[in-house]
Amino acid sequence: MELDYKKLERPIMAYIGVTINYNVEGKKIRQAEVAKKIKEIEGVMEVTILTGGLDIIMKVLAKDIGNLNDIVTEKLRNIDGVDKTQTMITLVQV
Repeated sequence: MELDYKKLERPIMAYIGVTINYNVEGKKIRQAEVAKKIKEIEGVMEVTILTGGLDIIMKVLAKDIGNLNDIVTEKLRNIDGVDKTQTMITLVQV
């Protein structure tokens, strides 16, 4: 079954890679805790913990580019432990 994201009023799909800083102001940052906080952000559909160059990848549905910007710059980057993000906007799903 394929969802029509436009009917959900969230036509912008993006995957966002997250790199974690595990040593923030003397706190021990846990990957699973960061993932749980990310999952609470409105518009986040999936959160997956990875190995390799990225620590987490997330799938986001946004209302528009402004909403995507808010998700990344105001919500995601304000979670303790989130160091870097890489946003990849989906053009077409096959």
